[in-house]
Amino acid sequence: MQGNLVLKLGFTPSHLQLSLRQRFLPLCAQQTCAVHKQSFYDKLNVPPKPKKPMTPFFLFMAQVRPTLTKEYPEKKITELVKIAAERWTNVDSKLKEKLTQQYKDEIINYNKTKFEYENKLSPEDKEKIKRAELHSLDIKEQRRTKKKSRELGKPKRPLTAFMKYLTSRVYDRTKYPEHKEWVRAVSQEWKTLNPQAKAKLEAESKLDFQSWNHKLNEWEEKMIKEGNIDVIRSSSLPTLSKTKLKK
Repeated sequence: MQGNLVLKLGFTPSHLQLSLRQRFLPLCAQQTCAVHKQSFYDKLNVPPKPKKPMTPFFLFMAQVRPTLTKEYPEKKITELVKIAAERWTNVDSKLKEKLTQQYKDEIINYNKTKFEYENKLSPEDKEKIKRAELHSLDIKEQRRTKKKSRELGKPKRPLTAFMKYLTSRVYDRTKYPEHKEWVRAVSQEWKTLNPQAKAKLEAESKLDFQSWNHKLNEWEEKMIKEGNIDVIRSSSLPTLSKTKLKK
């Protein structure tokens, strides 16, 4: 019942998770997010976008948040919003009208500010923002896919021969003030490493990758059968799809 209420309010699961994290974050965390948002535009050397006002429901949630967190300290954010959604449907009509009017007033001001903001941007600035936002979405999608792959048991990529050697030299890390200085020093060691020691690490790494590739192919075939195409390497799809069709 509560899940249906959330859907009626117009939230998809992914949108809900993001919105709730933003609305229910402690003040200090919200300020940190604001700084990150600011730095996004600072890096592009363009003014930040006006902040979109909260909807009537989120205005209500902001009011009841302290009460909900005290009443249900063990609940997750998604569970808290379901409770808030239930209360929102039964909230006093005067309060709902007040919050709705507040939102209408704020959205009018927001639209005006946004219009002025967009008119002040040069075509170059608009293009920079568009490209940066697309890049940000691409990174988020990559992270989402990586997380899903991990949850579905994707075999972990083994270490290369050099990374094996680097790992074995981790005890020297504290000798260097910067991580990159340590890596640079170990890289120089690797270049002059005893050929037999290097060959041994390369042979081990080769066997690791052969085993990993076999496990990865089996895992990808399983993912295709289960319908998880989005976690499959594009280069694997034609070959694995034919294998699946034969079966």
